[in-house]
Amino acid sequence: IEKTLECPVCLDTLTPPLVVCCNNHYYCSSCGQALKECFICRTEMARNVKYPILLDNILQEMPRKCKASEHCNVFMPGPELKEHMRICSHRCISCKIVSCSWKGNYETLLEHVATNHKDFLLGNGNTTVTFADFSVHQPYYSVMLISCLDCLFWMYTKNDPTKGKYKVVFTYIPLNKEKVESQIKFVTKGITFSKTKKVLSQDLDIEETLSRGDILSFPSEELSPFIDDKKQLMYEIKVFKITPTIELHPVFKTTRLENNARGLNKGELYYIQKDRVLKAIEKTLECPVCLDTLTPPLVVCCNNHCVCSSCGHALKECPICRTEMANNVKYPIVLDYILQEMPRKCKASEHCKVFMPGPKLKEHMKICPLRCISCKIVSCSWKGIYETLLEHVDTDHKDFFPCNGNTTVIFADFSVDQPYYSVKLISSLDCLFWMYTKNDPTKGKYKVVFTYIP
Repeated sequence: IEKTLECPVCLDTLTPPLVVCCNNHYYCSSCGQALKECFICRTEMARNVKYPILLDNILQEMPRKCKASEHCNVFMPGPELKEHMRICSHRCISCKIVSCSWKGNYETLLEHVATNHKDFLLGNGNTTVTFADFSVHQPYYSVMLISCLDCLFWMYTKNDPTKGKYKVVFTYIPLNKEKVESQIKFVTKGITFSKTKKVLSQDLDIEETLSRGDILSFPSEELSPFIDDKKQLMYEIKVFKITPTIELHPVFKTTRLENNARGLNKGELYYIQKDRVLKAIEKTLECPVCLDTLTPPLVVCCNNHCVCSSCGHALKECPICRTEMANNVKYPIVLDYILQEMPRKCKASEHCKVFMPGPKLKEHMKICPLRCISCKIVSCSWKGIYETLLEHVDTDHKDFFPCNGNTTVIFADFSVDQPYYSVKLISSLDCLFWMYTKNDPTKGKYKVVFTYIP
């Protein structure tokens, strides 16, 4: 399925919304916007073409590798991957400390600051920040890295004497989706006051944020009692969680699965991972009429909802949106390919647990040992599963069942001048066969036909 959904330009899984050529070949929007003709068929690219909604749904469920770093081996469906890339421990981030141009991955940030900006790092249980050479009448700007709760935070401080404001912003450098708050507490002789605010996202524009009012903000003049004789401004900070962790559920993350799935080997892990993907896609590909996986060719409504051809031929309106069903609508060839590759349960018997892609399943159902078959012996109306046929004939039609290695068949009361018809079950080579014999005196012919019960 992943190969079927490969973009011919970037060779990665297609990313919706898609760009389409006049022959229904598809490209990622970012890859196809600049194209004038299709890479595959060289026809003109079509614009603003509607295509079945379920194709976007499938693409949303397809696992993709994290692009935050080549060292990250996480695979997740699109929406979850977007969230993961914001918190990936291998992602590239930059140092925010003034005049530093360092860039590296998250895991090395703490080491970088501890080595190169020791005075701008607060950690090891220390909760007191100190700003040297501080005056409420002078502009001041500082950035510090805070290590707390096994997480990292940037702390931006700015004193703006023109507006008489001292402002503080905490931003979270996340490794999960926890939400946290920050608190600043000023304490000196006879004076104590504090303020609390939510810690903000790392993606914000810090200059714009500092100009807004929805941050930790204090009148500059009120800080004077907290500046000591050495011109040091000192206060306590605290960061604390306000909600429990919201865990992501990766479809493919080998390390976590291996740690959590005790006793499972790599083969078993692979099937667990694959099963999650297929179940998600299978739900997306459910026909709203028969509630089974869609069977191509598809019938499409004017709003691009799809139903199986067998379900849709009699429909006048869509069971989802109630719009009119469209006739002879072209839809992406890729959808048929995907549907053919989707595993489906064997319908030969409710007891058969086999799941196979469409073409293979069609072959399997012809040979399923649990399929229902009928007895062909004259005047017998028995029906049952393949596995019980031999027992039935041996019990109820022993004279029509040469067995125990016997290769000689005997037909009693036979005359070449009389019509004769007989059906016997043959067991040979660990297989079963029907042997049909017919004597036709009007044409002077004796005929024998063997059919294989596979």
